[in-house]
Amino acid sequence: MIYGASSLMTAKWQLVLRKEYGDVVIQNFQTRREAQEEIENRREVTLHLGTNPEEIYYVKRAGRKRASYRSL
Repeated sequence: MIYGASSLMTAKWQLVLRKEYGDVVIQNFQTRREAQEEIENRREVTLHLGTNPEEIYYVKRAGRKRASYRSL
């Protein structure tokens, strides 16, 4: 899904991938629930690769530096 500048301005939650060189925003969502559902969608692939999805993905409020680490 490709987002334009206007959707980035209205997105309230971000799905973030933890990386060694810095965290990467994967996708923007209107609700926290949608972002958490996307983590669930990625769960099988992540587990197949031998990683716990809660260790590599997290949800944060857009426009803030602090992350929301609430577990699924």
